[in-house]
Amino acid sequence: MLTTQEQITGGQTVFQKYGLMVYATVLGYGSYLGPDYTAESLKIMVDAMHDQHAHAEYSKPYAELTQDQQTSIFDQVKREMKQNRYDKQSHTLTLTDGQAEGLAEIRA
Repeated sequence: MLTTQEQITGGQTVFQKYGLMVYATVLGYGSYLGPDYTAESLKIMVDAMHDQHAHAEYSKPYAELTQDQQTSIFDQVKREMKQNRYDKQSHTLTLTDGQAEGLAEIRA
């Protein structure tokens, strides 16, 4: 287990308590007021996912792949990010290996 529901709910509580929605992309202009941590986290996540797929398929970092290989990985990650993996019955969100790697990078 990477994260619990209690951790997510606790983070949402802090987010709301301190009005952090004005410092993120929630309202679309947060970067004018301070660092846009939402966009930064998404970038870290996607970069880690690209590298995880590249290493799994080609044993190389994403940056060292050919353009065609990068396009293939890019498309895989795009599909992976759009797929809803939340199970309503068990209240569980299952992350892919790439997403788990991305979460580890964000936390680091």
